[in-house]
Amino acid sequence: MPERWRQLAVLSLGELLALSLWFSVSAVLPALRREWALGDAGSAALTVAVQLGFITGTLGAALANLPDIWPARRVMVAGTLLGAAANAWLALAVDSLAAALALRFVTGVAMAGAYPPAMKIMATWFREGRGLAIGILVGALTVGSAMPHLIRGLTDLPWRQTRDPWAILASEVMLQQTQAPRVVPKWLAFVDAYPTPSECAAASLGDVLRHRCLRPIRRTQLRRGDAAGARGHPTSQRFRWRPPGTDRRRGHGRTW
Repeated sequence: MPERWRQLAVLSLGELLALSLWFSVSAVLPALRREWALGDAGSAALTVAVQLGFITGTLGAALANLPDIWPARRVMVAGTLLGAAANAWLALAVDSLAAALALRFVTGVAMAGAYPPAMKIMATWFREGRGLAIGILVGALTVGSAMPHLIRGLTDLPWRQTRDPWAILASEVMLQQTQAPRVVPKWLAFVDAYPTPSECAAASLGDVLRHRCLRPIRRTQLRRGDAAGARGHPTSQRFRWRPPGTDRRRGHGRTW
């Protein structure tokens, strides 16, 4: 493979990863709306702030003639690192809309250092076939900016919409036994039937097991456990059900 195509591949990968910061807040917007009580205006402002930052950064770089003062690669690396740092700070240490808007603005400024320099670098490698190279690079940054929407679509699971510890615990127990798509309807039915731990504790074991929230238990185990408990046998707990992953003979539970 010619060197210029290798450089284009590396450059496209860098753009794909860097531009994923643009709409990164979209992947967690439902959680932010709940925790910060955001309205439509606040949610839109988190995206608009990035665009304003990008315009400001691009205009400032053009007025300062930054790409000619600094090598384009250094500008691109600096912009990518600044955007990643602002995004990480938002995720780890921010709990208010005002600070989030400031960091999203900084992310937009950083994106101005990641996108235009990449075009300049690409142009230096492709005097011929430049149109194809531009198409590949623009395609990479388009996919990168769309990645947060894809992540949100693939991971928008119902237990992520609640902060109820009981509902979250039920989802964790079920997810230990099978795939997430199979858990969703079972979890919804279980939480609807037993919204609190006390209601679940008051129900019979058979009723709970009918929701398939625990791994199947053999009837012989239930009969032996009930009989031993009725006799007050000190080892009656040996025949009780165990959470998935604690069965010493099987090692893990079955799937549904």
